[in-house]
This record gives sequence, structure tokens and C-alpha cells, in this order.
Amino acid sequence: MDVSVNHESYQLDETINLQRLIERLDLSESGIAIAINNVIINRSDWRQTQLSDRDNILIIQAVQGG
Repeated sequence: MDVSVNHESYQLDETINLQRLIERLDLSESGIAIAINNVIINRSDWRQTQLSDRDNILIIQAVQGG
């Protein structure tokens, strides 16, 4: 299965959920928002959201400015 994460291609050997992808990418869950195919996914739904071939995933990290 091929997915795009922030315009980078990733090949996954198995169907996984969004929560597992975040773990595989070693991302902190704090301060991020995620959209799949231009639809924002609520954090409470990450574990139930299964990824599909050719999904376009956008991960946005909140940053603080000063």
C-alpha cells in the first residue's frame, strides 16, 4: 500500500490505522492535526481510521512564535 505523508511517498506492507502510522513515524501526538484526503480527522478517531492505498495524509505541527 502506498500513501503520501506531507508530499513524501511511503510504502506500507500492511493496512494500518492512523494511530499506528504516527507511532511508526515517531511523531509526538501533542500539537499536531491530521487530514486524510483533505478531511480533518479528530484525534479521538485516529485509532479507528484505517489507511487506504493512495491516501494523501497531511500532518500539521503547531509551533509557537515569539
